[in-house]
Amino acid sequence: FWASLGAFLFQLGTKEGYLTKQGGLVKTWKTRWFTLHRNELKYFKDQMSPEPIRILDLTECSAVQFDYSQERVNCFCLVFPFRTFYLCAKTGVEADEWIKILRWKLSQIRKQLDQREGTIRSRSFIFK
Repeated sequence: FWASLGAFLFQLGTKEGYLTKQGGLVKTWKTRWFTLHRNELKYFKDQMSPEPIRILDLTECSAVQFDYSQERVNCFCLVFPFRTFYLCAKTGVEADEWIKILRWKLSQIRKQLDQREGTIRSRSFIFK
């Protein structure tokens, strides 16, 4: 049952859970509640917080990769033009799940952008 539920949620492209995040200016590590839905990765102070601390637009993310530069294990990073976000999961399996779904999400975003650009190119070709 749980395996099929996991596959179902992966198809929807949603995930949530606690990750430890490195601060931007002050490089301390804090545990935050993360939710992935549509093209947004939001993080909150905790699971009960109604308002996110920040919303990351994944259409601006250029890469998701394992990160071995931190003095921690099970880490990965999200690369944005304005900042690289360093995140760590409790287990290697959990980090792997986050990386897989985030990479899948980025590939879906790129496919949509390619389709839109292709449509715009074909329309501009027709109307010339």
